[in-house]
Amino acid sequence: MTRQQIGLLAALSLIWGSSFLFIKWGVLELAPMAVVMGRLSFGLLFLLGMLVARNSGLPPLSHWKPLLAVGMINNLLPWFLIAWGEQYVGSGLASVLNATTPFFSVVLASTWGDERFSWTKLFGLLLGFVGVNLLIGADLRALFTEADSQMALGELAILGAAILYAIGAVFARRYLRGLPPLQIATGQLGSALLVTVPIFVLSGAMPTQMPSLRAMLGIVALGLFGSGLAYVLFYELLAQVGATRTVIVTYLLPIVALILGWLFLNEQITLQMLLGMAVILSGVGLVNGVGLPRRRQPKGATG
Repeated sequence: MTRQQIGLLAALSLIWGSSFLFIKWGVLELAPMAVVMGRLSFGLLFLLGMLVARNSGLPPLSHWKPLLAVGMINNLLPWFLIAWGEQYVGSGLASVLNATTPFFSVVLASTWGDERFSWTKLFGLLLGFVGVNLLIGADLRALFTEADSQMALGELAILGAAILYAIGAVFARRYLRGLPPLQIATGQLGSALLVTVPIFVLSGAMPTQMPSLRAMLGIVALGLFGSGLAYVLFYELLAQVGATRTVIVTYLLPIVALILGWLFLNEQITLQMLLGMAVILSGVGLVNGVGLPRRRQPKGATG
């Protein structure tokens, strides 16, 4: 990888890793739906600006149904679940739980998509299960034995978001193939915003008093960078270095989020958390085939 590509990877890891901090700043003062509303609004604003800058048009209306579905599955619902969950869960832990998305992706891609399952992927999934159990197993068991179960419910909400991300990725690859990535991102955010506006108004999520500067900056940064610029960097990196190297961001993102949570929110980084993260990321590596030798094809074979 060149220095420029390493810079892109570092920037993407920093942006997505800091998103969990920005969400935490938001939910400390605002309703989760207000955080989602701000994130969608500023993210869409950035992407529309990118379309104008690149002289690209909006996605065709013929794709509005799959774009709406992806906007719900990949943006509105998981973003709400993460924001709701971070009311009770630390931003660093939330990022580690979010890193389980590849486990659900490989199951869906193998059953509903066009990828083949393997023993290596199965072992990776088992490692992921062990890692999640190390992280939140005790909290989930307390869900059935203690009255105060908000933390466990928050953790389950973030795992639910990871499942939705996996569904959204497989769905988009199946039904939005051929559309430029920037049009897909803009279309799904725009669709999600159209659905979010009436929910935001009717649910009473509108703040009754002016949030602090920290909360407002968090929402603006979350939208412009975490939901706008990050899409552009991700697809640029994907085009330059391919999926195998781009997936490195999966390993860097939780590390960034843990450090930022410790620095700005005084969140504890425990040995149990580090061990759980290491096991989960090892499983992600196996699921994604990172570091595994590729089988040579015989001469004359086509891939």
